[in-house]
Amino acid sequence: MNNPSIGSFSNVNVAAAVASGDIQTLIQMVQSDRVKLMDAQLVEQVKAVQARNDQIAKLNEVLAGLNGFNSKIEGKDSGDKIEDGDTAKEYAKPANDAIAAAGITDLKLSKDSTKGEIETAITKIKGMIDAESNNQQMDMLRLQSLNNKKNESVEILTTTQKKSNDSNSGIIRNF
Repeated sequence: MNNPSIGSFSNVNVAAAVASGDIQTLIQMVQSDRVKLMDAQLVEQVKAVQARNDQIAKLNEVLAGLNGFNSKIEGKDSGDKIEDGDTAKEYAKPANDAIAAAGITDLKLSKDSTKGEIETAITKIKGMIDAESNNQQMDMLRLQSLNNKKNESVEILTTTQKKSNDSNSGIIRNF
Protein backbone atom coordinates (compact mmCIF):
# COMPACT_ATOMS: atom_id res chain seq x y z
CA MET A 1 0.00 0.00 0.00
CA ASN A 2 1.75 3.10 -1.26
CA ASN A 3 -0.20 5.83 0.45
CA PRO A 4 1.66 9.17 0.33
CA SER A 5 0.02 10.31 3.52
CA ILE A 6 -0.97 8.78 6.81
CA GLY A 7 -4.00 10.59 8.09
CA SER A 8 -3.26 14.31 7.88
CA PHE A 9 0.52 14.20 7.81
CA SER A 10 2.82 13.11 5.00
CA ASN A 11 5.46 10.39 4.92
CA VAL A 12 8.03 13.15 4.45
CA ASN A 13 7.09 14.69 7.82
CA VAL A 14 7.17 11.27 9.47
CA ALA A 15 10.53 10.45 7.90
CA ALA A 16 11.96 13.82 9.00
CA ALA A 17 10.75 13.30 12.57
CA VAL A 18 12.15 9.77 12.69
CA ALA A 19 15.48 10.79 11.08
CA SER A 20 15.97 13.63 13.55
CA GLY A 21 15.17 11.31 16.44
CA ASP A 22 12.34 13.62 17.47
CA ILE A 23 10.00 10.98 18.78
CA GLN A 24 7.93 13.54 20.70
CA THR A 25 7.03 15.33 17.49
CA LEU A 26 6.12 12.02 15.90
CA ILE A 27 3.90 11.09 18.86
CA GLN A 28 2.25 14.50 18.73
CA MET A 29 1.58 14.09 15.02
CA VAL A 30 0.03 10.66 15.53
CA GLN A 31 -2.11 11.77 18.47
CA SER A 32 -3.21 14.92 16.69
CA ASP A 33 -4.28 12.84 13.72
CA ARG A 34 -6.06 10.39 16.02
CA VAL A 35 -8.04 13.26 17.60
CA LYS A 36 -9.13 14.43 14.13
CA LEU A 37 -10.20 10.92 13.16
CA MET A 38 -12.16 10.55 16.39
CA ASP A 39 -13.90 13.87 15.72
CA ALA A 40 -14.96 12.64 12.28
CA GLN A 41 -16.25 9.38 13.74
CA LEU A 42 -18.16 11.26 16.44
CA VAL A 43 -19.85 13.44 13.83
CA GLU A 44 -20.94 10.35 11.87
CA GLN A 45 -22.22 8.63 15.00
CA VAL A 46 -24.22 11.71 16.03
CA LYS A 47 -25.80 11.74 12.56
CA ALA A 48 -26.72 8.06 12.96
CA VAL A 49 -28.34 8.78 16.35
CA GLN A 50 -30.28 11.72 14.88
CA ALA A 51 -31.47 9.60 11.95
CA ARG A 52 -32.67 6.90 14.33
CA ASN A 53 -34.49 9.52 16.47
CA ASP A 54 -36.20 10.82 13.32
CA GLN A 55 -37.29 7.30 12.36
CA ILE A 56 -38.68 6.65 15.83
CA ALA A 57 -40.65 9.92 15.63
CA LYS A 58 -42.08 8.86 12.25
CA LEU A 59 -43.03 5.44 13.60
CA ASN A 60 -44.75 7.12 16.57
CA GLU A 61 -46.77 9.21 14.09
CA VAL A 62 -47.79 6.01 12.30
CA LEU A 63 -48.78 4.46 15.62
CA ALA A 64 -50.83 7.52 16.56
CA GLY A 65 -52.65 7.38 13.22
CA LEU A 66 -53.35 3.67 13.58
CA ASN A 67 -54.55 4.10 17.16
CA GLY A 68 -56.87 6.90 16.02
CA PHE A 69 -58.20 4.69 13.27
CA ASN A 70 -58.62 1.79 15.72
CA SER A 71 -60.42 3.93 18.30
CA LYS A 72 -63.08 4.87 15.73
CA ILE A 73 -63.97 1.23 15.21
CA GLU A 74 -64.16 0.08 18.81
CA GLY A 75 -66.72 -2.62 19.42
CA LYS A 76 -66.21 -4.33 16.09
CA ASP A 77 -64.91 -7.86 15.71
CA SER A 78 -61.47 -8.51 14.22
CA GLY A 79 -62.85 -9.63 10.86
CA ASP A 80 -65.41 -6.85 10.52
CA LYS A 81 -64.90 -4.22 7.86
CA ILE A 82 -65.45 -0.63 8.76
CA GLU A 83 -68.93 0.20 7.56
CA ASP A 84 -68.70 3.97 7.69
CA GLY A 85 -66.81 4.75 4.47
CA ASP A 86 -66.26 8.38 5.47
CA THR A 87 -64.63 7.38 8.77
CA ALA A 88 -62.45 4.84 6.99
CA LYS A 89 -61.31 7.40 4.40
CA GLU A 90 -60.78 10.04 7.09
CA TYR A 91 -58.42 7.81 9.08
CA ALA A 92 -56.89 5.63 6.36
CA LYS A 93 -55.38 8.52 4.39
CA PRO A 94 -53.44 10.15 7.28
CA ALA A 95 -52.33 6.74 8.50
CA ASN A 96 -51.12 5.80 5.00
CA ASP A 97 -49.36 9.16 4.65
CA ALA A 98 -47.52 8.56 7.95
CA ILE A 99 -46.69 4.99 6.85
CA ALA A 100 -45.21 6.30 3.59
CA ALA A 101 -43.27 9.03 5.43
CA ALA A 102 -41.76 6.36 7.68
CA GLY A 103 -40.58 4.45 4.62
CA ILE A 104 -42.69 1.38 5.32
CA THR A 105 -43.57 -0.24 2.02
CA ASP A 106 -45.29 -3.45 3.11
CA LEU A 107 -48.16 -1.88 5.05
CA LYS A 108 -51.14 -0.10 3.54
CA LEU A 109 -54.64 0.50 4.84
CA SER A 110 -57.75 1.00 2.79
CA LYS A 111 -61.35 1.91 3.44
CA ASP A 112 -61.97 -1.85 3.38
CA SER A 113 -59.41 -2.64 6.11
CA THR A 114 -60.68 -4.80 8.92
CA LYS A 115 -60.24 -4.16 12.62
CA GLY A 116 -57.92 -7.19 12.76
CA GLU A 117 -55.70 -5.75 10.00
CA ILE A 118 -55.46 -2.47 11.88
CA GLU A 119 -54.61 -4.26 15.14
CA THR A 120 -51.96 -6.34 13.33
CA ALA A 121 -50.49 -3.14 11.88
CA ILE A 122 -50.39 -1.58 15.36
CA THR A 123 -48.55 -4.62 16.72
CA LYS A 124 -46.08 -4.49 13.83
CA ILE A 125 -45.36 -0.78 14.34
CA LYS A 126 -44.89 -1.28 18.09
CA GLY A 127 -42.34 -3.99 17.30
CA MET A 128 -40.55 -1.67 14.88
CA ILE A 129 -40.45 1.09 17.51
CA ASP A 130 -39.03 -1.35 20.07
CA ALA A 131 -36.35 -2.51 17.60
CA GLU A 132 -35.39 1.07 16.72
CA SER A 133 -35.24 1.97 20.43
CA ASN A 134 -32.91 -0.96 21.11
CA ASN A 135 -30.71 0.05 18.17
CA GLN A 136 -30.74 3.62 19.44
CA GLN A 137 -29.41 2.44 22.80
CA MET A 138 -26.57 0.63 21.01
CA ASP A 139 -25.85 3.77 18.98
CA MET A 140 -25.69 5.81 22.18
CA LEU A 141 -23.23 3.33 23.70
CA ARG A 142 -21.05 3.59 20.57
CA LEU A 143 -21.25 7.37 20.80
CA GLN A 144 -20.20 7.31 24.44
CA SER A 145 -17.32 4.96 23.65
CA LEU A 146 -16.10 7.16 20.80
CA ASN A 147 -16.32 10.21 23.02
CA ASN A 148 -14.25 8.48 25.72
CA LYS A 149 -11.63 7.47 23.14
CA LYS A 150 -11.49 11.01 21.80
CA ASN A 151 -11.06 12.43 25.31
CA GLU A 152 -8.28 9.92 25.94
CA SER A 153 -6.56 10.96 22.70
CA VAL A 154 -6.82 14.64 23.61
CA GLU A 155 -5.40 13.91 27.07
CA ILE A 156 -2.45 11.99 25.60
CA LEU A 157 -1.82 14.76 23.07
CA THR A 158 -1.94 17.42 25.77
CA THR A 159 0.38 15.43 28.04
CA THR A 160 2.84 14.86 25.21
CA GLN A 161 2.83 18.54 24.27
CA LYS A 162 3.34 19.56 27.90
CA LYS A 163 6.28 17.16 28.27
CA SER A 164 7.79 18.47 25.05
CA ASN A 165 7.40 22.08 26.18
CA ASP A 166 8.85 21.25 29.63
CA SER A 167 11.78 19.48 28.00
CA ASN A 168 12.45 22.41 25.67
CA SER A 169 12.19 24.87 28.56
CA GLY A 170 14.69 22.78 30.56
CA ILE A 171 17.14 22.79 27.65
CA ILE A 172 16.82 26.56 27.27
CA ARG A 173 17.35 27.09 31.01
CA ASN A 174 20.50 24.97 30.91
CA PHE A 175 21.99 27.22 28.26
